[in-house]
Amino acid sequence: MQAGEGLIACVVADGFHASKHSSAFSPHIAVTDRRIILLSRRGVMAKRLNEEASWPLTIFTERLNSNEGKALGPFLYFVSLFTDNDETISTGFRSRQDREEFKQMIVTALGPALG
Repeated sequence: MQAGEGLIACVVADGFHASKHSSAFSPHIAVTDRRIILLSRRGVMAKRLNEEASWPLTIFTERLNSNEGKALGPFLYFVSLFTDNDETISTGFRSRQDREEFKQMIVTALGPALG
């Protein structure tokens, strides 16, 4: 994280896809007051989190999509965000409750950025 950046939440997702990035690991998603960060575990004991990609909150549109129990790969519930540069970022969870909690974190974080 960057100096002065406030962490809202960090969650372990069951799946992740960003249309303009590649990821082949179990992702951790950090939501801060400035951006959404994709993290991966690294190191011999997998104790270190490395930043793989991040998106400033200001590039997200107001559009937020979530499924209602339809299967998408190995996880069942996902939240998709859309950026103003045509990237789709989807985070998947195995439970509806986890998805709803993540969605609320995103809404909280994006509120001030969207005005």
